Formats: sequence, structure tokens, C-alpha cells
Amino acid sequence: MEHRGGKGEQGDKGDKGDKGDMGEMPQISARQQPDGNWYWTLNGELLKDEAGKYIRANGDKGEPGDKGEPGEAGSQGEQGPQGEQGKPGISAPTPQLLIGSSLPAGVTIKTDGGTKNATAWYLSVDDGATWYRVSGKDGQDGTDGRDGRDGSSLFSSVKLGEDVVTFMLINGSKFSVPIYKGIVVKFTLPAKKPSDPDTDLDMTKMLYVQPSTVINYAFSGGDPSTYGDLALAVLPAEGKGWEGEVNTTNKTITLSGDGSSETGRFLIMLTDSKGFVNSYTLPVFAFKGQGTSGAPYTISTPQTLQRLAELVNAGNNYEGIYFKLENNIDLSSICGAALDGGNGINWIPIGNNNNNIKFVGNFDGDNHTIKGLYIKTYNAEYQGLFGAVDSKGTVKNLTVEGEVAGSDNTGGIAGYNAGIITECTNKSIVNGNMNGSRIGGIAGNNIGTISGCSNLGKVTGYGNVGGIAESQRTGINIGCSNSGDIKGVESVGGILGLCTSTGSSGSTACIACYNTGSVEETGTGQYAGGIVGYAQRNNSVACYSTGTINGAHIGGIVGECGYNPDFSSCYWSSTASISGIGVDKSVNPSSTPPPKEVDGSSVNWTSGSDDNNAMSTMNSAIDTWNNSHSSDGKACKWKYIENTDSETKGTCPLKLQKQEP
Repeated sequence: MEHRGGKGEQGDKGDKGDKGDMGEMPQISARQQPDGNWYWTLNGELLKDEAGKYIRANGDKGEPGDKGEPGEAGSQGEQGPQGEQGKPGISAPTPQLLIGSSLPAGVTIKTDGGTKNATAWYLSVDDGATWYRVSGKDGQDGTDGRDGRDGSSLFSSVKLGEDVVTFMLINGSKFSVPIYKGIVVKFTLPAKKPSDPDTDLDMTKMLYVQPSTVINYAFSGGDPSTYGDLALAVLPAEGKGWEGEVNTTNKTITLSGDGSSETGRFLIMLTDSKGFVNSYTLPVFAFKGQGTSGAPYTISTPQTLQRLAELVNAGNNYEGIYFKLENNIDLSSICGAALDGGNGINWIPIGNNNNNIKFVGNFDGDNHTIKGLYIKTYNAEYQGLFGAVDSKGTVKNLTVEGEVAGSDNTGGIAGYNAGIITECTNKSIVNGNMNGSRIGGIAGNNIGTISGCSNLGKVTGYGNVGGIAESQRTGINIGCSNSGDIKGVESVGGILGLCTSTGSSGSTACIACYNTGSVEETGTGQYAGGIVGYAQRNNSVACYSTGTINGAHIGGIVGECGYNPDFSSCYWSSTASISGIGVDKSVNPSSTPPPKEVDGSSVNWTSGSDDNNAMSTMNSAIDTWNNSHSSDGKACKWKYIENTDSETKGTCPLKLQKQEP
């Protein structure tokens, strides 16, 4: 390291500043880190440069400094001190401390909005280009120009020893700061179960605080007999609304946030009566908001959404907690084919049913879009934005765009749904691999309720595939539509691929749903239908399809069915290509009324009377259904209206409109 003696210049004698309290001047020290290097600290906290990197206090080599020159004309000008042998050399600029009144003109002050406080201390870690206030308002004795110097730095040299760091000031005096060694603090997170051990806290990773988090601490190393002389303090170093409290009796630290700041950083300082200091920094994270229905946790960035996935997958199910998107989100910065040098980075879904980890909270997209979703994990199950939604979980008012590819149980919104997904739209391409069954545009494996949802993306799978969901084993689908192309090898449907249920009473699968996309079954002897591929013990109420249907056993509404379901209030268009023979043409009308074929003459979409008017017949069937389900939460909120758009009404004659309560 080379530290040259500064050239003395003529200067006025500095005025004496207001006397500050003892200890007001910030303390610079150095501390060894796990990489073996020593780093500068300020008041025990590791210093960072403008790039956010820690500032090393040792280097690989050093060189002798030049001898300083005498001062010019100044009555108190002194000869600059001899530069010391740099061994080891400093590999970064020496931190500089100046009183505010001594800051040179033209420098950048990064704190207090750029306003300078003449009696406060300031720190620079980039050779004096930028400065940060690091003390209160009361300064110590002024130093500007006192010795005929220009006051550009307090230090002429810094020497690192084994136990102390020695600072040589420009006036020739020096002081030493002890290097803290020996005793360290171990931080752990309490086990969730009494039988489980505590887990070590990784201080380099962001800790989630919800809404308060307790950390255990213990001293180790050094002389245990001195532990009683040690003190631990915690204070926020970054972010607003954070608080920390130390309980020395229980040896715990409680961290909390008020929801006003999403990220922050705590400084934890260990001190003893001799003034030795060791410090630790801990980055923290908390969702903004309160997590209630009235003040939900808000999500506004890809990183925050990613943290939600990480926290759910770590075991935080968020039962009864509310989340809400504040804006549209583009995930392309954290997942996508172009990332990682072209190798691609996959989105990790929120929840994974393989590990019995499900999202139990309430997620409101607030009619925003999440685009850039990228998943290509053909050998992994439960793929989607959400991997698994619990029976108590809800997802609503959300549109998703991107690519989703996985094995079994893969969908655009959720791979597995046992809860409620409502008023969501999938625009993603959804694809199952050669062994991938249970593939759906909204959800793969669905045993919950899906209502008011639409699929616009192409959905392909090896086994059972549906435009909205692969299957419906319990619950209902209400008011859903599909316009994407749907292709599979087994049971394939524009809305549902497969409908099965246990017991003899059966359960209704589809109410007020329509399909305008093509449906294709590519296997041998399997089933394809405009609404449902294969239906067992299930009815379809007020549904229609105008899409092209291809396969072995096919139908305009249902490809194959059992137990005499009722499709009398459903319609399919004879103008669409229907290849093959299916339930629509082969069913016995005396036992199972077939769906009506709309050919434009006897049956019309919006005119005629009774069941010759498809729109009025289906809306009447919805009224009948709602009269029977007014109090069980299964009432349909949607009815059909005429599509007046001349460009789309040919394939989509009727649209669904939500009915206000």
C-alpha cells in the first residue's frame, strides 16, 4: 500500500466547533471474515462501497510511500509524514472521515437529500467522491485548516497489526483500534416442533419476518467466564418500520416490522466492558401490508412473488392470509429460456402436492396479468403458477401468460386445485410430456371449484386433457369457456377431459360452460367431446360447443358417458366438423335426452321458442339450477347474452355475462 504524505498548503486556522458528546466521533476498525481477509468496519458494521461490495483492509502486496513535502507559507504548515511500508497493502481506498464544515466543494452527499450538516461527521469510501453522514448534529472540535492542511482526509496512513489497526492522522498523531477476536455469536431459529432441533440461521440470506420472528442466540469461543460481561444490541440499519428487541434472560432477539417497508437490514452488535465490538448484519424481508382482507399483503415485483413461492414451499401455508397484486408483473427477469446463458431458468411453483405443501391463503390478482411464466420441467408433477391450492385456498381475478410444461397434474394457473379458482384466465401454452396426464388450461387435477374462468392457450397432453381442467371428481365448474386448441390421447374435452365421482347420486360437473376451440383425441378408441371427453355420474347444464371435434368416440357435448346423465339443456353446432360416432348421436333419447343440434333452421342460438331457442333454454336451465342451490354456494352467477361482435359471433354466438347479486 502506498500512502503519500500530503503537501501542506496555506490555510486559515479553523474555527473551533461546538463540543460534542463523548464518543460522537464514529469509530473505524477492521474485522476478519470467513474468507480470511480483513474488512473495514464503522462502529462495528462492515463498510460497503458504491457497488455494494465490502471494503477490504488488507491486500496482496504493498509499496513504500514517498516522503511528504514541506508545507507552503502556512504558519503552521508541517512536513508530511513519511509514508509507511504497505505490508500488507490496502486493496481498497482508505475510509475517510471529515467534519461537515470541512467537506470540499463539488462532492456528492448521499444522505439527508444532499444537504450538508456542518457539525456532523461524514464518511467516504471512494477517495472522497461521495460522502455519507454517520453521526448526529453535535460535532467535535473542528479540524478544517487547523494545521495548514487542506483537510481532504484525517489519515495519512493505516497499519494493520495482529491485534490492532493503527491510524496515523495528518497532524502526526496516531491512535489504535483493537481488532475483535475470540467470542462470536451463534444465531438459530427455534424448531417448529419441540422434538425438532433448532436450525442455524444463515446470516447471508434474507430472513422472513411475519409479523414478528424470534431468533435464539448463544456465545461461543474465547473465555466462557467473560460471557457475563458481554452485551448484545440490535437496531435497524436499513428500511422503515423495523424494530428489534433483545431478551438477555432468554437469550432471544425479536424482530418485527409494521408492513411499511418490504426489505431491511438489522445490525446486531456484540460489545464488552473494554470497548471491543463485533457486529453482524442480517437482511430481512416482510410483505407490505397486514395480510388481512381489508389490508392484504401486496405483491408488486417478480422478486416478491418469488419470495411467496419460496416461503410457501418452506412450509408457510398462509391459511387465512390475504395477498393482492398491485400491478402487472413480468417474470422474465427471474425465469425464462434466455436466462442462465441460454440454459433457461424455470419458475418454481407455489406449493407442491408431492410434498403435501399447498397454498392455503387467498390470492387476488386484482385483474392484473402475470406474464413471462416459464416452466419446462417435463419430469416434474404439479406444475403451474401454483403447484397446489388447498381446499381452503382461493385464487381469483388473475391472468397468466407464458409457457408451462410438466408431467402429471399440470395447469396454467394451478397444477392441482382442491380450493376455489374464480375469474382467472390462462393465455399460456400448457403441455404435458409423453407420460403427462391430468393436463388443463386452468388446473390439471381439479377436485375443487372453478368458476368464471377462461382458457385461450393451446393445451396438449398424453393422457386426459381439458381446456379448463383435466378432471372433475368433486365440486363443480361454473361459467367457464375455452377457445384454445385441446389435444390428448385419452379422454379429451373442451372444458373437462374426464368427469368421475363416487357414490350413486352423482355430482354436476359443468354449468353454463362453452367451447369454441378444436378438440382432438389422438389415441385408439378413446373419447373426445366439445364440453367433456368422458362423463360418469355427471350432468352438464346449459352448455354449448361450436368447436371441431375429432377422435374415435366423440360428441358435440360429450364423447362418452354412463349412468344416464341429462344433457337436454345443451347445444352443439352442426356447422363444426364432427368426425366419428359418439354419445350425441347414439344415445337413447327415451332414457337420456341428447344435446340439441343447432343447424340454423329448427333450432337457433337466439330466436325461436322453448328449446328451439338455445340462449333462452340455457338461461332457463340456469335459473332452475339456482333455485335448487340458493343456499349451498353452488349457484351460478353467469348467464348467456348474444355476441354482437361480427368478427367472432360465427364461432362464438353467445357469451357469458356475470349477473350482479
